[in-house]
Amino acid sequence: AWLPSFFSSPRTEDCNPKSTQAIIIFIDNSDSSIDGDFRPTRLEAQKNAVEAMCGFFRTENKQSVFGFGSMSNEDFGIKTSFTEDTVKVHKDLEFVKPGGTIQLEKAIRSGLLAMKQRPKEVPNQTLIFFVSSQHDVTNENAEILANLANRCGASLNIFVFGDQPIDEEPLKLLIEKKGSDSHFNRIPIGTTTLADIAIKTYCNNIQTAPT
Repeated sequence: AWLPSFFSSPRTEDCNPKSTQAIIIFIDNSDSSIDGDFRPTRLEAQKNAVEAMCGFFRTENKQSVFGFGSMSNEDFGIKTSFTEDTVKVHKDLEFVKPGGTIQLEKAIRSGLLAMKQRPKEVPNQTLIFFVSSQHDVTNENAEILANLANRCGASLNIFVFGDQPIDEEPLKLLIEKKGSDSHFNRIPIGTTTLADIAIKTYCNNIQTAPT
């Protein structure tokens, strides 16, 4: 079957994700996602990153399933549920539009709820969030969200990127309360594509995680 070029990203050496995973990736499709600090825009860079990461997980383990969602209040929801079909992900990404503000708290809750629908034979749960604009996670609800994720058994991986100032403290608190299986990542603006650096950062998190 034909695959978009982003699915051909090279595998990162010595990166060994948990054997079989259910993955949902949420993207920030708010008003600021049309900014061009990540080329060609933040939104398109995230779409490319979703494709690359789904292809990466699929290459690492053929039984892994993945999906993605968007977080804007004007276009919110899980767009592709658990699938092994990377072409479906590519097609569904085309319909995501920018606008509004992101609802990160709702996205975390929605992702955890969606994990209940994963295939029963898939034990490991990974939620990934790309955040490039001001969000609604607070110090007050961060611990609540961490407790929900712990009860669900899902890891949380937050990638903050872009040049727009956002409140990172609640996100770091959320990850701290969640535990060593989860990670906060600040991605700098540079020449490396968002897709490449997200995969490399994810692999580095695995390699440096406590055993």
